[in-house]
Amino acid sequence: MTEVSGSSSRFSSGSKGTFGTVPVQHTIESLAQRINACEEENDVLTRELSVQREASKQLATAHFNHLTKEIAVVKGEIAVVRGEIGAIRDLVGKLCQTVASMEGMLGNLKDESDFTPKQKSFLSGFFGRGK
Repeated sequence: MTEVSGSSSRFSSGSKGTFGTVPVQHTIESLAQRINACEEENDVLTRELSVQREASKQLATAHFNHLTKEIAVVKGEIAVVRGEIGAIRDLVGKLCQTVASMEGMLGNLKDESDFTPKQKSFLSGFFGRGK
């Protein structure tokens, strides 16, 4: 009795007779060899697939880490812009208060003759008054 073993299969050929014109034992041994070759190729392909999966996983992780860092940078830039917007709002608020104060002072003046020529020049350019 002849035994042919593969990576995970075990075939035993002990039958006598023929399969068509080929002896049965020869046919069984030939099939066993082909199955073993297929199992070896499957093992090789499985290892290659495992390597490719690991490489893909590492690449995806690297991309994810890079994007996470980029997002953190953008969030930081957004925070800076928000701070600048807040500072601009504060300045605009102060400017509005100053303009309102100046308008109030102008409203309290009874006569534009109270202005000096320099003040009149400034006011004509700034408010369109004091001519």
